[in-house]
Amino acid sequence: MIIGPDRISLGSSIGKPERVVIALTDQGFADMIREEIEKTPEVEYIE
Repeated sequence: MIIGPDRISLGSSIGKPERVVIALTDQGFADMIREEIEKTPEVEYIE
């Protein structure tokens, strides 16, 4: 699980209105997102 900054930022990052949760079903895409998020210090990663 990855916890992001806020619902407005989460929604805008996928081109949608406010979102509380998003799910990725493509493992390769999820891994790519995880790698990019690890480079960003304002996101908290929880396993």
